[in-house]
Amino acid sequence: MRKILLATLLLAVVPVAAPAQVQVQIQIPLPVAPPLVAIRPGVEVVEGFGDEVFFQGGWFWLRRGPAWYRSREPRVAFVAVQPRYVPVYLRQLPPGRYRMYRAEERAERREWHARERHERRMEKIERKEWREREREGRKEWRERQREERKDWGEREREDRRDGGRRHPVPAGEDRGEGGHGRGHDRD
Repeated sequence: MRKILLATLLLAVVPVAAPAQVQVQIQIPLPVAPPLVAIRPGVEVVEGFGDEVFFQGGWFWLRRGPAWYRSREPRVAFVAVQPRYVPVYLRQLPPGRYRMYRAEERAERREWHARERHERRMEKIERKEWREREREGRKEWRERQREERKDWGEREREDRRDGGRRHPVPAGEDRGEGGHGRGHDRD
């Protein structure tokens, strides 16, 4: 029994090795109140910063490569977290998209794209209208051609009926007698 008591005392006094925990921290030079820009409801990004720093759910989230870090305050060290603790929406963002993010530049790009889309729509409408005008013009031209052919046909029938008297032959032209037109019947 003495041996058991002695062994128990030794175990209580001798330190036992415990599992070690390593905590990675990063300090970044954020201002006390960093300028935040909303990129979607409930999610903001620090504007114009070299790293991707987001604010969501009361935490500042930093992405560096595949690793994620978080902090409650912008001036306190960011502590590494496993990706499963990072909000799903933040994990799904394309890496690097919000580095040096500028809301004004993004708004300007958005306006430029809107103008481009509007111009393309207007060009498409103008091309469609032009094609319709061309189609109508061709249709009118065909109608005129049909009418002219019809008129010529009527004239020819009238000429045959009148024996050619309706349209006098200009002076100096021979009507048929062996010549091939003006001046070709001369010797």
